[in-house]
Amino acid sequence: MVNKISVNLNKDVKKYSPVDLSLRIMSKDTANLFFLNFYKGDEAINLDDTHTVEILTKFMNSGTVRLASAEIYQGNVKWDFDTSFITQDEQVYNYVYVRKSGDLVVPPDANTFFFEVGLSEDDKDAVPDPQPQGPSEIDLLMLAIAELDMQREKDRTENQLAIAELAEVLTGGI
Repeated sequence: MVNKISVNLNKDVKKYSPVDLSLRIMSKDTANLFFLNFYKGDEAINLDDTHTVEILTKFMNSGTVRLASAEIYQGNVKWDFDTSFITQDEQVYNYVYVRKSGDLVVPPDANTFFFEVGLSEDDKDAVPDPQPQGPSEIDLLMLAIAELDMQREKDRTENQLAIAELAEVLTGGI
């Protein structure tokens, strides 16, 4: 299955809401490919080799977190969702990290998308793990870093807005 997503690099983080892709991916599905294209306003943006893109995937019920690199392909991004992490029916939130020369281009929570995942019938019949495992220390660390990254970007954006408002007041709106 190929899914196309548009990512707005000029999005106001204060007005964001996660995008529901209205799709369900099952644990035995293969080729869960996502193509992400980027734009600012109405202008298409082609990513180059100075950009990196990562997708932080958070499974909402199980708490599993996974950070995966995405491939820049012809100015856009190609990302293959790994179904091996599906252990139950649940929602999966995905946060898009776009960096240029190492710096975040837009806060990742401004371009969040989610969809449903579920266990295929074959997996439901498998013998369950007697002791379900929670998120690993690495998963928790990755989530903490991602949340810190998002908070820093949000703080930076709020500071820039406050400076712009102060400048407008000081200059009398000139």
